[in-house]
Amino acid sequence: MSHVLIIDDEQTTTALAQDYLELGGFEVFIVESEKAGMEWMEDHRADVIILEPSMQETDGLFCKQLRKKTDVPIILLSRQTEEIFKLRGFHMGADDYLTKPFSPNELVARVTAHLTRYLDLTGMDMETGKFVRIRDLEIDKIFRKVWLNKKEIFLTLTEFDVLYYLAIKVNQVVSRAEILEAVWGETRDEVIVNIYVRRIREKIEVSTKEPKYIQTIWGAGYCVKS
Repeated sequence: MSHVLIIDDEQTTTALAQDYLELGGFEVFIVESEKAGMEWMEDHRADVIILEPSMQETDGLFCKQLRKKTDVPIILLSRQTEEIFKLRGFHMGADDYLTKPFSPNELVARVTAHLTRYLDLTGMDMETGKFVRIRDLEIDKIFRKVWLNKKEIFLTLTEFDVLYYLAIKVNQVVSRAEILEAVWGETRDEVIVNIYVRRIREKIEVSTKEPKYIQTIWGAGYCVKS
């Protein structure tokens, strides 16, 4: 799940943004000061930062400090509508600028767009974002699409969820019980995992008897090899 850090002391704004971003599938963290934001980033990673620039007492320098510390998208959220404030924000390293009051749906859309673009440019995997590439296999979580050798592979919703979960655990052995919990969220016969893995293999493997991607670890579960 992607992490969004909001640095803003206006609780009404942060509560609204948090509700919609969490509905959009993001994990949201809120701090109320620049100092707290820097301290949070010492021990955590944000995939997108939303910053209230009017908090800055140094004429935009805090945004510039953030940009030196991280290359993730920074979105400014401010009540200042004058163009000069927007230009200053971009000059200090921001990627986008929204004015208050804002459309929460537009905020989610912009966060998603910037994160997608960032992940595409950096090639980061699904642990930190929405895209993973394992050799010739590419998986896009946002649009729920899979490509093998640049050719789109059509999976059912559940097939996609199983493959996605295994992919973000690349090079790790994942038990059938763990897959059941992650995908179905309830207790079922573990044989259903075997059935779905077999279906996925039929679509992405050249040989289901000698799979390149999803390997069976006897007595333990499955593992996607990088």
